[in-house]
Amino acid sequence: MRRSLKFLFLSTASFFLAFFSSQAQELKFSNISSEQGLSQASVNCILQDSKGYMWFGTQNGLNRYDGYDMMVFRNNPSDTNSLSDDNIECLYEDKKGTIWIGTHGGLNSYTPSLNHFERFLNDFNNPNSISSNVIKCIYQDKKGMYWIGTPFGVNSFDGKKNFFHKYQHSTDDTLSLNGFKVEVIFEDKKDRLWVGTTDGGLNLFDKDKKTFSCFLDMRDMAGMQTEYFNRITCLAEDESGIFWIGTDNGGVVAFNPETKKFLQRYTHKEDEKVASITDDRVSSLSFDGKNILWIGTKDEGLSCLNRFDNTIVQYRNNDYDNQSLSSNDINCIYTDREGNIWIGTEEGGLSVFFPNSTKFKHLHRDTETEQTFRSNTIMAIMQSNDGLLWLGTKGGGITTIDRNKNNYSYYGDGGLNPDISAKNNGILSFYQDPDGSIWVGTWGRGVNRFDRKTNKIE
Repeated sequence: MRRSLKFLFLSTASFFLAFFSSQAQELKFSNISSEQGLSQASVNCILQDSKGYMWFGTQNGLNRYDGYDMMVFRNNPSDTNSLSDDNIECLYEDKKGTIWIGTHGGLNSYTPSLNHFERFLNDFNNPNSISSNVIKCIYQDKKGMYWIGTPFGVNSFDGKKNFFHKYQHSTDDTLSLNGFKVEVIFEDKKDRLWVGTTDGGLNLFDKDKKTFSCFLDMRDMAGMQTEYFNRITCLAEDESGIFWIGTDNGGVVAFNPETKKFLQRYTHKEDEKVASITDDRVSSLSFDGKNILWIGTKDEGLSCLNRFDNTIVQYRNNDYDNQSLSSNDINCIYTDREGNIWIGTEEGGLSVFFPNSTKFKHLHRDTETEQTFRSNTIMAIMQSNDGLLWLGTKGGGITTIDRNKNNYSYYGDGGLNPDISAKNNGILSFYQDPDGSIWVGTWGRGVNRFDRKTNKIE
């Protein structure tokens, strides 16, 4: 996939200062919206295909992104080879490179070489059709069988015949699927098929007997309602084979598929002194390349859990920082093959974190407080022996920055104390001599010497 990192360039009249920030604690995101061609701001699902393209399913169209341009696919009422519906719920690529798209109006398969869609729709009069047109999840197991989750159970489909076998809950059959509303289907490292529902907990499917076993977390936890523990919304498997299960209002819980036991549960704590996830309504889970679990929530942003030491870091949208998370309402999280983290939000488009990219911290003039520097036009930069960063500006004199303390000092022409004011506000160059003095080249007022011992300018 081609990908370009877009940097903020300044106009010829103003140079913007950007320097490496080894001390920055916050993640910096690149945000993608309609300005980059995204068809709609609510992104429900994300996929990187085998060719490297990124696919984004929104509530109004399917998007394919090559790092530069966005191609949008939508329903065309007069074309049966177009998408069946524009509200995209899930995406999956099978072993042949076919893209499967689950919508609120049926199941679709897209063959890139033919550039057309095939539809699979529920037909009330056909018992072999798919159980619902609302498609929540799609999965192909190692034997090539497709599994499709809907609000009315699980469907198996061999891909060769238009025949869907339905597995649905039956109150008279204890070995049937527990629950109707299927949100996630997953095959673990031992080829076992698991089904997560929002109304029946975690189910294990026996492929030989065609029966289900149900696992519910019924532990009593102070201050929490156990009914929320089994409303499963998402699932991720770590390197050791442990499942991490996200729930709707029950936080995140670890599950050992060998012992069939639920382990530690991670929930939100009101006490700010206690590290916790941002909210208990978990919408998406994804492990990154460093085995950090990224946890997306509804309305309360993002949490990153280090499963080895149980530390948790929280990230939220900051309206005053355009490199923060674009929205706190997260629909999906996806880790691509390069280790980049793609986050789809509700009404906030996409946020992308590139962990292998050099991070920049951008500094600019604060016109309200003047606590930074007095001009955005930076003509000269130097680091002195004591670690101070010296900035020479056009029309704004000299500013020094102590990055350890985040302190700014200003030395401008006409300052209150003439002994420490630059003789001109146009600064072109700096030089520090062996004695520690700073020599300053100015526009039209010659060379100034800043004596670090006396803190005076001559």
